[in-house]
Amino acid sequence: MTISDVLSIVAIILGPVVAVVVTRLMDNRSAAEFRRYQVFRDLMRTRAAKLSPAHVDALNLVEIEFNKFHRVSEAWHRYMENLAAANPLDENERSNFYVRREQLFIKLVQEVAKESGLRTVDITDVMTSNYYPVGWQTEQQEQQQIRQLLIQVLAGNRGLSIKPFDNTRWAGPYPPAVPPGSASSAKQS
Repeated sequence: MTISDVLSIVAIILGPVVAVVVTRLMDNRSAAEFRRYQVFRDLMRTRAAKLSPAHVDALNLVEIEFNKFHRVSEAWHRYMENLAAANPLDENERSNFYVRREQLFIKLVQEVAKESGLRTVDITDVMTSNYYPVGWQTEQQEQQQIRQLLIQVLAGNRGLSIKPFDNTRWAGPYPPAVPPGSASSAKQS
């Protein structure tokens, strides 16, 4: 047996193994790139709805998916520190606080975009051109008010106002139901 025969046998045995290992490494790399892109996509998709569960999920995934990227980790930590900070009581300080929060978020998204391979995206323009229906914002504010009032009622700090129904002020499309035995129901029979 010659050296070329031995090398041929080794190549026949190791060739498929090396091919599988290389394929797996490439698949793992592609999957990681896709997950990082998904985090970027979710942050952009929910940038106007920062209280949405999808936005919070994407923020929490930044730490996992970008843990080897120092600039992203640094931007994420600064933004999370701001999110965890108490809101200032002074109105001017509060305004500056929220402006700073938005700046930190934009910086985070910029770094995530760079590491996701989207170097040509101008995040500042994208951040100012998002769509969030006014109706959704109104609905969120109303739900928050309802929750706060309900908590006050259930805690005994506020009463629940109950008033008798006034038939003369009915604004529905159909007349209100007439209780049986009333003068109006006798006329209808």
